[in-house]
Amino acid sequence: MERDYIDGLVEDWIREIGGQVPLPLAIAARLWRLASYFREDLEGVLVGTGINSESFEVLILLRIAAPPHRLSPTDLSRGLRVSRGAVTNRMRALVRDGFVTREGNPLDRRSSWITLTSAGMALVDRLIPSCLVRVDQPLAPLSMIERNNFANLLRQLLLSYHDHVPLDVV
Repeated sequence: MERDYIDGLVEDWIREIGGQVPLPLAIAARLWRLASYFREDLEGVLVGTGINSESFEVLILLRIAAPPHRLSPTDLSRGLRVSRGAVTNRMRALVRDGFVTREGNPLDRRSSWITLTSAGMALVDRLIPSCLVRVDQPLAPLSMIERNNFANLLRQLLLSYHDHVPLDVV
């Protein structure tokens, strides 16, 4: 089997620190590297759109939300696994560029709604085909059975963190 960058790090670990092969660390390092490559690929699709992958994640979550395609900042924070402050920072540019609106919740003055605009929806719908092609390319070495197995293994790992579907989404 061909060796990857992490194999070299594992060898360095054994040489410098000793002990058993740090398999959990090797797995985590591969996941982090893959996430980095996938994000770079997505950024390549987004060049020239005025948004980055973090903003695109917001737009995707809003696009797949039931009409009227809106979520609270708390829902976005949970979905993106970032702080409410990070959501606020992402919102500034998206509101400025007309891709989302932020409006008060008439039922709860302490909360607000982030709503996808028609311009935001058009941008997402235009980018989705290119994004799907781009994220499919690195998966090409895997058969469909391997892809499904990999997806199921990743799901198991996420569930070990109690990363379940929120009750209000079901």
